[in-house]
Amino acid sequence: MSLTQIYYMAEIVVGIAFVISVVFLALQVRQNSKIISRTYSMGWRRKEDWYAERIATDPDFRDFIQRIDREYDKFTVDEKFRADVLASGSLRLLLDGMIAYTEGNMSESDWLTLEPLLERVARKPNFNSVWTNIKSNYPEDIQTKFDNMRDGSAEQIKLLGH
Repeated sequence: MSLTQIYYMAEIVVGIAFVISVVFLALQVRQNSKIISRTYSMGWRRKEDWYAERIATDPDFRDFIQRIDREYDKFTVDEKFRADVLASGSLRLLLDGMIAYTEGNMSESDWLTLEPLLERVARKPNFNSVWTNIKSNYPEDIQTKFDNMRDGSAEQIKLLGH
């Protein structure tokens, strides 16, 4: 076998190795996207589970949550602070989920679960109080979509990545 033939064989092997590495890289990127999607959904589901457990097992917490919807305007400064702190972590997590969905990093089925939660919290007074403070930290399209949810005029949210 001549040196030229060995060179051509080496070129073929390198070409095959390159194609295999590109395919492997594509699979890794796809898997990473799925992991990101699951991470977002796990975060807000964990928060929702925490809320549900507290409401079911703690009568004082349940009463406080119910009072938020009825009496938020009459709350003391301390009660408003407590209500806003409860809303803060949840709202940021839910809005991050909305961003993930619009960027194509969340599955359609997860979005169908998340969207009604966003619509529900968008009308709660403590979430609105928090929203006024954090709104500028979010992209304009997310601001518009959440404001539309608050007004009850939510339009269909479009996916970028799908």
